[in-house]
Amino acid sequence: EHGRAGKSGVKEAAGCADCHGAPHSMLSSGNTYSPTHYSNIPDTCGTCHSKPEIMALFQSHQPQIVVDYSNSVHGIALRRDAKKHAAVCTDCHGEHGIQKGTHASSTIFWQNIPATCGTCHEEISNIFAVSVHGKAVAEGYREAPVCTDCHGEHRIAAVKDETSKVFPAHIPETCGQCHASERIITRYSLAPDVLGTYMQSFHGLAS
Repeated sequence: EHGRAGKSGVKEAAGCADCHGAPHSMLSSGNTYSPTHYSNIPDTCGTCHSKPEIMALFQSHQPQIVVDYSNSVHGIALRRDAKKHAAVCTDCHGEHGIQKGTHASSTIFWQNIPATCGTCHEEISNIFAVSVHGKAVAEGYREAPVCTDCHGEHRIAAVKDETSKVFPAHIPETCGQCHASERIITRYSLAPDVLGTYMQSFHGLAS
């Protein structure tokens, strides 16, 4: 994606030196001082992706990507102990072959999201794959939720965090994104008003 942007004349598009450093001072990615060392990747990507004026050129719908990542469970884990290798930008988006999320070959194309997250979260990914949602995703139904639909994208919060979309008190609202949608309910013949009836139940009221 960066390469195509550069070829199309966007001078702000990242080139080799923007990520790896100047040729004569370039360091191995294994060197902790290298801008391509995994612990430095968020700052390296943030050189461009934290600037609204640059993101506007690419019509980004997420102007606070770097801030959101920094406040996410992954960003917090990286700051807490970089040696544990929490997920950084390149783990999800790739490195030299980064593609837009609308491209079928992209690691963040909706149907590829479970496999991308499964690189680290293998056990959960395997459980998801055999679920009703996972099977629907494999069959190509876009309305079926993938990891990011429930957990978010860059600002993923821990389950115990009250701001998390999967914090227990927020689960009805998160599931309701689909299960309270008349369009989805009608198209897939789902049980109607499950969110409303749940909220009036003992469990919903207790929640």
